[in-house]
Amino acid sequence: MYKSIKSSCFFPSFLYKVLIFAFAFISFSPIIASAAQVALEWDENDEEDLAGYRVFCREENQIYDYDHPVWEGSENSCIISRDVKSYFVVRAFNTSNMESGNSNEVFFQPYDNDQPADNPTQIINDNGDAGTSYTGTWRVSRGANPYGERSFYSTEINATYTFESELEGSYEVSLWWTYWSSRCTSVPVEIYDGETLLDTVEVNQRANAGGWNPLGTYVFSGTASVVIISEGGCTTSADAVRFLSALPNDPPENCTDADFDGYYAQSGCGTEVDCNDSDPGINPGATESCDDNVDNDCDHLIDCSDPYCDCENPFDVTLHKPADYLVVTNLQAGDEYYLDRDYYLDWIPSELDTGTEEWIKTKNRDDNNSSTAFLEFTISQPATVYVAYDSRADSPPYWLRNSFSSTSLDIEVEEGVYGSLTLNIFRRVFPAGTVTLGGNLASGAYGARSNYIVIVKPF
Repeated sequence: MYKSIKSSCFFPSFLYKVLIFAFAFISFSPIIASAAQVALEWDENDEEDLAGYRVFCREENQIYDYDHPVWEGSENSCIISRDVKSYFVVRAFNTSNMESGNSNEVFFQPYDNDQPADNPTQIINDNGDAGTSYTGTWRVSRGANPYGERSFYSTEINATYTFESELEGSYEVSLWWTYWSSRCTSVPVEIYDGETLLDTVEVNQRANAGGWNPLGTYVFSGTASVVIISEGGCTTSADAVRFLSALPNDPPENCTDADFDGYYAQSGCGTEVDCNDSDPGINPGATESCDDNVDNDCDHLIDCSDPYCDCENPFDVTLHKPADYLVVTNLQAGDEYYLDRDYYLDWIPSELDTGTEEWIKTKNRDDNNSSTAFLEFTISQPATVYVAYDSRADSPPYWLRNSFSSTSLDIEVEEGVYGSLTLNIFRRVFPAGTVTLGGNLASGAYGARSNYIVIVKPF
């Protein structure tokens, strides 16, 4: 069904919009001239209704513009002029103009005129690319500084996420993950050459997040696979894998990459200058964090001064009562949701897993409160307020069932020795101003044994 014209860098086929295309970049050849040229080639497809291919390009810290390819044609190769650091993916399309998903992403770094063109071959496989697969449940993470647009996480024991690439030779293998406070500290990572297990490396995902972490250098004879295994009981991140061939020549003596993030600390070494060579999470390829007073992406702009950050109109939730409750951001599976119990979130629906939500952590000891004005807070912008209520209840209180809308959404939690519990979600849109909620067992409520929790999501 598919025809391969080369034997390197192929990835498994994948399904997208009822089309199946098997292709990937198979060569990456920068040609030094007055303006750098990049020669790209990919696996040919033999579908009967294949119309051609489109190549898309992005620069550092940008996203792909899928409405404007940099090249389109029926050949399976092209040459593109670029004089800045660039990333490429290719998509196939058919006679109905339906596109496949992305190939694997490749990277081009233009060289300084006084440097030899012997930069290593680099293949980066991001989560969701061709060549990735998984077992168990993996969800989109809100961890900071993902490679590309997102990372995934799992709390399921022995769930696996696999990155696979067809290549031969000696390659340094590096892993990129995102930070979260509940990340596992001894994640097993298996490296395979075909079916042969070469090594198992344990990584601490609470350290060195947001950058490349070398696992070792290995010799591959056809298919290289990196398998991340979820420990369970904590969150395991799956983001991206980099295969980096050895440089034909050692870099000049004055070029150092002490934190192994792929960027040198000096100019004239073939990469943009790393402004902090002791932290792999800080380099020209990182994403700016908007609230840490650090120049994460080495562009000399910090936090809100960086165009990446939109700090003009921040959303704010101000809690008035109870005074001992707490507003927090970015709760994920594995995090505790009460202030007075060590119960934790097990599953959150995608609608409440976008990274924009504010969570009000309540106390379970207030599960029998019957006040009609128990919890009060102010929102600075219009927002949707979600209340997650005990599914064991025979009926929720009048204030909830009469003024909120029931949904098909729910949150799964773990209540320690009491086991798992489902919280049913109700929602209501509020304008900017004060929001008042009644107690868990206010008039009309019966049968709830755990207190509700509140999530606020701005428009």
